[in-house]
Amino acid sequence: MKSEKTLEGKVSLVLEAVISLQGQVSGMQADLKSNYATKNDLEEMKEEILTEVRAIGRAVDKDALAVINHERRIVRMERQLA
Repeated sequence: MKSEKTLEGKVSLVLEAVISLQGQVSGMQADLKSNYATKNDLEEMKEEILTEVRAIGRAVDKDALAVINHERRIVRMERQLA
C-alpha cells in the first residue's frame, strides 16, 4: 500500500511538471511569434531594400555619365585652347 501511494505521488509530481513545462513552452512559442519577423516580413523588407538600392544605383550611374560627359567637354575645350 505504501509503495502504491509513493508511486502515485511520484506520478502526480511528474504529471504536474509536464503540465508546467507544456505551459512554459506554449508561452515561449507565443513570445517567439510576436518578437521575430516571419518569412513574409523578411520578403517585404527585402523588396523595400531592393527598391532603395536600385534607385541609388541609377543615381550613381547618372552621376558617372555626367562626370564622363563633363570630362569630354573639358578635353575638347583644352584642345581648342591649345
